[in-house]
This record gives sequence, C-alpha cells and structure tokens, in this order.
Amino acid sequence: QMCIRDRHGRGGVLTLSPMEIETPKDVVEKAGVLIEKDGEDEEDKKDGDEEGAEESKQLRISFLSMIFIGNNIVTAGDDGNLYLWDDKTIIKKEKAHPDAPILCLAATPSKQFVSGGMDGRIIQWQLNLTDLNDISFDKIVEYSITEESLSSAVHNPKNHVQSVCIGWNYILVGTRSGDIYELPKVKHGRASTKAIFVGNSKFLRMGLTDHDIPKDIAISADTSRVFSLTKQGLLNVWELENLRLVWTHSFQKEAVGIHVCKSSSKVYVAFEREINSLALNADNVYSIMSSYTLQFKSKITAFKVNFNEKLFGIALDPGRIEIYETENEEHKFKLLCFVSLDSPNASVNFIDFSLDNLYLLFKYGQNEVEMIDLSIQKKIATTALDFDIEWLSEGLLISEKTKGALALYKVHASGAQKEEEKQITSLVTKVTKINEKTIAVTDRIGTIRLFSYPCDSNTKANYFGCYAEHLSNITQCYVSPQRDVMITSSEVDRCIFVWNIISHDPNHAPKDGDREDDESPT
Repeated sequence: QMCIRDRHGRGGVLTLSPMEIETPKDVVEKAGVLIEKDGEDEEDKKDGDEEGAEESKQLRISFLSMIFIGNNIVTAGDDGNLYLWDDKTIIKKEKAHPDAPILCLAATPSKQFVSGGMDGRIIQWQLNLTDLNDISFDKIVEYSITEESLSSAVHNPKNHVQSVCIGWNYILVGTRSGDIYELPKVKHGRASTKAIFVGNSKFLRMGLTDHDIPKDIAISADTSRVFSLTKQGLLNVWELENLRLVWTHSFQKEAVGIHVCKSSSKVYVAFEREINSLALNADNVYSIMSSYTLQFKSKITAFKVNFNEKLFGIALDPGRIEIYETENEEHKFKLLCFVSLDSPNASVNFIDFSLDNLYLLFKYGQNEVEMIDLSIQKKIATTALDFDIEWLSEGLLISEKTKGALALYKVHASGAQKEEEKQITSLVTKVTKINEKTIAVTDRIGTIRLFSYPCDSNTKANYFGCYAEHLSNITQCYVSPQRDVMITSSEVDRCIFVWNIISHDPNHAPKDGDREDDESPT
C-alpha cells in the first residue's frame, strides 16, 4: 500500500496488486507478429510446440520500463527489444536498441513515444495499430549522444539514457552521469538510416555518477579541480567552483588508487595489475603517457606516492613491496628496490611514506607493521627509531601522536574484553592532518571528528566536534595543499562531500554538530 497526500493533507491510500504475465505456449512468430494458431494437425502442432518452447526461452528477460498507449502496454526489455501487449499476450516485438538494454520510455496521447537505451540512443516512435495483422513500430527520428562504438558506449554512464520526457516541441533526456539534453521533437516523418549525433545539445550538468562505488578521490595543487576514481575505473575531473565536469574516461579496469601531482600536471592511476600516468595537454585533455606505464602479473593491493613525488611504492599480493623512481634520465618508471614480507602469503593493508621522504611504512595481517629505510633500501624494526616520525596519511593510524584520538572509540568499552575493544577501534578508517594543530578522524559510522594534534590523551579538551553528513563508512579523506578545502567520500552512500576549512579560536571547544558558529580550531 502507498499513501499519497497533497500539501493540504488531502489524499488516500493506493493498493497495489502485482500483474502476472503468462508466457504464451502456443504462439509462433510470423512476419514479426505473434499470433495464435487454430485447426493444426498433429505434425504442425508438434512443430508449433517446439517453436513455442523456443519463444518461451527468448522471453525470459527483464522489463525495465512500461508505458500505456491507448489500451495497450509497451514494455522495454534488457535485450534491447520493445514488446507490445494485448492483455497477457505479446503481439509484437521490435528490435529497437540492438544488444543494449532499454532503460526508459515516455509516451504522448497521439501514440508517439520515445525510448532511451544504454547505447546512448534516443528514438522517437509512432505506433501504428489498426488490427492484429497490421502492427508496426515506425521510427520517426533517432538521436545519439555519443560517437563511441556500442561495445564501449554501454560501459560509460554518460551514455546511459535513464529518463526521457516528451514536451510539445522538445524531448528532455537524462543520463546516469547527470547530463541533461534538450532535443527537438519531430512532428512527422521517417528516420534516416544513420542516427543524428547530438552530443553538443547538453544544456545542464549535475556531475553525478550513481551506478558505481567511489574508490579514491584527490584534489589538484591549486584547489581548482576535484578528481574521483570508481572501483570499476571511471575517472572524473570536476571544476571545484561550479562542479562542472571537465573530463571523464572509463578505463574499465579494477581500480586501486589515484595521485594528482602537486609539482606537475601528471596524474598517476593504479589499477589491479597496471599503473598509468596521465598528462594534461594544451587542449586541456588528459592523455596516457605510454613510457610511464607499468604492468604486473601479481595483484596490486596498495599504492602510494611520497611527499616530494620522486618515488612511489606498491604492494603486490602476496608478500612483496616494490619502490619505483618517478623521474630519471630514461624517462620512465624505474625500479629502485623491493622487499619481501616475513609472512610471504600475507596481503598488505596499506603503505605510507614519511614526511621527510626517508622511510616507508607498511602494515599487513592483523597488526604486523614493518618499515623500510630508503637510504639503505632495507627493512628495519619499528623499535629501532628513537624519535617520532611524521607520516603522510595512513601511518597516522599507528602514530603515538594520535593514540588519544583513537582511544575515544574505546572509551565506552571500559569493561569490555580485548576483542570487543579491537572491534570498536576498527571503526576508524582514516586519520588526516588538517593543519599543524588539528586532525580529522573518519570512521565506519559515517562521522568526521576533529581533534587537536598531537593528541596523546583522550581528554575532552582534545576533542572539538563531530560532523555526521555521510550515511556510513567514510573511506577517503583528503585536504588541499592550501589547507582550505577537505574532500571526503563514502562507499555506502556513494557521495563525495567538499568541505570548507574555517579557522577559529582554539581556546574553546564546541558541542557536537556545530557548524559555522563553532569555536573549533578548524
């Protein structure tokens, strides 16, 4: 049941009942029209049963959209076909979007309708229905919002037409990536054999991607652009000021991470078995630098670039860390050194560089932590150092300077067992330095908590506030080089939030949830 009311409180309850469609067993396809057969002999009946069984197999599809045209129903299939129904019987099938699911339909009272598919095609149709023996779907006009081939178009959400609307003179089209197109509606006529490209008819951009999970995010050195990389390898670049999408590319590979360089226009993208380097050309378009590409037989589980961007490290599964030079006289990535884990079958959880570029830290297993001294290119014990090391990001999770902040997640388990304390501590996903005196701690609950830095005790004086905008599980958090913008992303709500960092008087701490009028350091 569903209750619908207007703003005056008037309304009622709608009761919904499912529509059960019977697949006809005694239908055959003749000239594109499915009709029932009467008066057939035994041999014809046998042949008809075989053809009906074959047709029954073909009809095992998912219908993604439905419209009414007069007293008939037209449904859109994930096989690219349009189906016309008379009661519970399919009387016409039309191959509308070959090998691409039809995601949406919209109709007019004049028996015209529009279909939109994952192939980037929008087709305006006229349904001619005089009697059951003379049915046709006449194509009036066909538009295409992409010039990509079908094999690549269906993998890019900017080509997926998920909504259409017909007006008096125009057709509005919405895609899964947030583009809206305005196309001219054709009153009469027949479509040409070739689709009309309308890629420049876009008039609104929302910058959305709703179908994939964000894997990593980054921000440019001048804080003008935001980068996002999804798990399936879709890379988007937005202008931060107006959130306009300026560049997008679907690599169609399982992604690991992204790094946007501060000292150049390069972008490093790590995939499951490959690392690519992109460069910005004079036309403001990113292109792959073939000389700066690495491929691996083993799976990459972690990727990190050091502070001065002259080195990057990768963790290979199982049990191997490799460190590469990003610049040299050979103009390509060059292997500097590698080390093997003490547990050869273990997978690395994360790697991180020290702020002074002298050490690399990596964590594997439950709580196994090891370090590499880059000056001698060998592993050393973490206890061999008698001074605190400043880490770029993930290393802050095990730093002595943040243990007070992490202890907050144990404070409510004062009498709990160690296993319960471990579960509470595992809520923390990342610790990020906002400035020299403040850190942001993100967690699986979906909150961002601000603490003073260093924070070696869990006293209330070190805690400044809680921001709960994400639904759950914040997986990434980055601060711009100018320390004025922070971006966060969640794998659950699939959202990217952009935060303005505002400095305040650090002498007083606000209550949880305070915003512009708070007195937190950040």
